[in-house]
Amino acid sequence: MRLLACFAAVVAYVWQEQSEYSFPQIQFAVFIFGIGVWSASLCLFLRGPSRIQPPEAIAGTLRFIGRHTLEIYAIQLAGSELLVKLVPDLAPDRKTALLALLRPNGSNVPPAVQTQRRCCVKIIGMSIRDPEKNFKVLWETFNKRYPFFQLRNVNWKKQHDTYRSRVTSKTSDDELFEIFCQMLDPLNDGHVELKAKASAHRKKRYFNPEKQPRFRQEFTTREIKQLFKTTEKTLVDNCFGRPAATEAWMLRYCRSQKFGYIRILELEGVSKRRLTAALDKIARDFRDLKGIIIDIRDNPGGEDSIAIAIINRFCDRKRVAFHRKTKIGPGKDDFTPLKTWYLEPQGDVQFTRPIVLLTCDSVFSGGEAFALAIKELPHVTIIGDHTNGIFSYQLEKRLPNGWEYCLSYQVYLSADMVCYEGKGVPVDIKLLNKKTDIENGIDPLISRALKVLKSKNAGPANKTRDRRIRDD
Repeated sequence: MRLLACFAAVVAYVWQEQSEYSFPQIQFAVFIFGIGVWSASLCLFLRGPSRIQPPEAIAGTLRFIGRHTLEIYAIQLAGSELLVKLVPDLAPDRKTALLALLRPNGSNVPPAVQTQRRCCVKIIGMSIRDPEKNFKVLWETFNKRYPFFQLRNVNWKKQHDTYRSRVTSKTSDDELFEIFCQMLDPLNDGHVELKAKASAHRKKRYFNPEKQPRFRQEFTTREIKQLFKTTEKTLVDNCFGRPAATEAWMLRYCRSQKFGYIRILELEGVSKRRLTAALDKIARDFRDLKGIIIDIRDNPGGEDSIAIAIINRFCDRKRVAFHRKTKIGPGKDDFTPLKTWYLEPQGDVQFTRPIVLLTCDSVFSGGEAFALAIKELPHVTIIGDHTNGIFSYQLEKRLPNGWEYCLSYQVYLSADMVCYEGKGVPVDIKLLNKKTDIENGIDPLISRALKVLKSKNAGPANKTRDRRIRDD
């Protein structure tokens, strides 16, 4: 009986935790193994009489609880799950939300929770799951912190008037999620996200209003990998070595006798020490080259500081990289003071000969800040397609019902005060990758980049970009 109760408790507990937290497969397997070992140990554990005994008046109750702990826990789990099935509104979406509401001095705790704990289950259910309250919080957060309504041609007050009337105290979770999706959809901003985790009575849901970039429409995830294999083949065919790893995992590089190639996979997840070591090695290997290709196609972004640290190795003198301001209130001019970021030569050697940057509309966020800053260098030519047009970091928030959401909240401006939000950093030579590039075994952007670098080294030295190169 004891083993059977133990097994039932483990199954119920594991199912409940997986439903709430959605563990990845490996972590879930480790979790099950750990719980199994722990449960088996409890079942096999034997101990003698304790030297400290409770008063006889309560000894019987304690002995009963001690002997039947697993059965009691199994009944509690089954009862709580049954209660959730019968009355879904009593189920909090996240344990953290429940704990926050139970804090005695928490700013979001209704007074009744502090004074009448016996009513806490009812009040918690209302404060977490109240659809009207959640609508109000979401709309007001965007109204205060989102800076691009006018740029993206969205009347946010009209969105409120249109969708608020559809929300009542009886609106279900699925209905509310769909209303939020419809309200946010016109923003077409890849940094706007809405996430509802799975629970005992609701499946996991996710929404992002961004329209698919052309690059992602042209290529599947598998085909993107094939495209970069084509890139590697094109480099090898032009006497380059194969791109090699560096101490910074996100940097790959190779070279030929005259030219170098660097691919930047992302701009985060690397220590300053490893990044510096990788850049030092690349600088030494590239010291005698005539030109470099920097490839940021399909870069999801990262940290501005990492972008600046890389560009500083190609910088000739101190220059303005970009400006940034943060939305802090509902008014049109409610921003923090403008902050300016600078480029400045770093390292023992700076490469200031011709550079070609390869981009596409699947370059996001920190990758766009990289393009925005490096285009200020006079020896840089940009080939490909404009970047995506979402520069800001994401502001992460949580609704009272536990749903998580993100939004853009910063405005990036070029050195000459131009905002490319929604448009992306423009190119000097427009050239798009297509599926046929994989079939043909040639990456045309690499071929064009090499042609540009050779032309800049063919005649008199030209270290300033006096005119844009157009390819109509």
